[in-house]
Amino acid sequence: MDYKKEMKILEKSREHYFPVMDMMLDMETSGDGRPVSINDPEIMRTVLGLIDLEYFDADAFVVNKRFGEVRGLYYRGGPVLTAKGLIQYKEHQQQRRRNQLRRLFVLLGLAALCASAIAAMLLLL
Repeated sequence: MDYKKEMKILEKSREHYFPVMDMMLDMETSGDGRPVSINDPEIMRTVLGLIDLEYFDADAFVVNKRFGEVRGLYYRGGPVLTAKGLIQYKEHQQQRRRNQLRRLFVLLGLAALCASAIAAMLLLL
């Protein structure tokens, strides 16, 4: 087993977690109390993985299985994230903010550099 290759695969799959977490936090159930069906196989796979990692509360979902195969996944409503999932979600949001600030400072630095270069060229004329 190649450790670096396995870690890259885990990190790549982790990138899929957070859009699904955002979607599930925004999802609302219908007013009559019926569960909401999740039909996309990729999202179902990710949600089941998040339940296995204990990031999502298993009681918030109904898993319809037949002969060991998942036939359907339904969201009952209620809180989705567990304490462990909330920590990971907050950590991800903080990392996104830090990355946005870095990009902003790099852009501001480039703008200042360009402005100083233009000012220097104008002084030479």
